This record gives sequence, C-alpha cells and structure tokens, in this order.
Amino acid sequence: MSATLGIHDSTPSPVDPTFDGLKLVMAADYVPTGKTRITHKGAKGNVEASPICIGAWPWGDKATFSYRPEERPYLDQVWDICFQNGINFIDTAQGYGGGLS
Repeated sequence: MSATLGIHDSTPSPVDPTFDGLKLVMAADYVPTGKTRITHKGAKGNVEASPICIGAWPWGDKATFSYRPEERPYLDQVWDICFQNGINFIDTAQGYGGGLS
C-alpha cells in the first residue's frame, strides 16, 4: 500500500529527465539551529518547523529503553530546553512507549 496512491504500483513512472535532485541537497556547510525554520506544506496550510527533530520514542518506553515514571521531571526540563531554543519538531506516535511517548 502507498500512503499517497493507495495501492503500490510495481511499474513506477520514470523520473523526469529535467529533474535535478542535487538542488534539494543541503550544502555541506549548512548548520541549522533551533531557530532555523523549514516550511512543510500541508493540506490545511503550511507548518513552520525546526530542521532539528527530537525523537521521542524512548520517552515513555519501559520495555526497550527502561523509562521510569520518576524520570518525568527531567524529561519535562528537556522539553522546556528544546522549546526555549526553538525546537518544535518532535517525532512521536501513539505506538511509541505503549502510547506514553
């Protein structure tokens, strides 16, 4: 299944010969900060997010990462530091940490 088409196509369309994939690659000297923003286009409007993403899978995961509820105050401090420094791109899902991420 494809998230965009619904059904996987075993015969994809060829790439347009005028497509320049290298123009989408960031320069080697590019150094983003938490205040840097990237625009993500969405169906309900654009979203401005930091290019730095925090992976939140381990935050709440007791089985794999041995998360303990008494660590919560420290995680809250980490969240505050991230937000204060402009990081607003958090990778999380309902399945991470059994829904506790």
